[in-house]
Amino acid sequence: MKNVIVADIDDCCLSPNGRIQHYLNGDLERYHAEHHTDEPIPQGIAVYRKFLNDANFRFYFVTGRNEDARQYTLDQLHAHIDPAIVSKQLLMRPIHLPSTVMHDTELKPMLLRQIGIEPKHIFIVFEDRTSVVNMWRALGVMVYQTALGNH
Repeated sequence: MKNVIVADIDDCCLSPNGRIQHYLNGDLERYHAEHHTDEPIPQGIAVYRKFLNDANFRFYFVTGRNEDARQYTLDQLHAHIDPAIVSKQLLMRPIHLPSTVMHDTELKPMLLRQIGIEPKHIFIVFEDRTSVVNMWRALGVMVYQTALGNH
């Protein structure tokens, strides 16, 4: 049964535009320190709330954010979407797998498979990055592309 919702975070429900330049320049310390500048994206927040509160779906945030950002990411999700979101709904990049080692096109399906979710279980994915959108579509998954993301 296709009952899994997969949701990216950055440029889907939160905008990291105020700090993304630090990430792109390799200044991860400053990038993480400025997480409080992320702005909610009203449309993404509204859609995610609808699916989170629908008992017919299992909802997972699957992000390329590193595991060391778990607490502030959960804090952001609680503040902007729903305080009932639990840690197991948030799948993140293990610290030992930097993006230079494993691109999100490999990472995101792997994170889901680790918890027993295959593409055939996915109802829809919300994603911004074109390469990841193309990967999901190649796997036969319906994707809503929230923005043209290439970072």
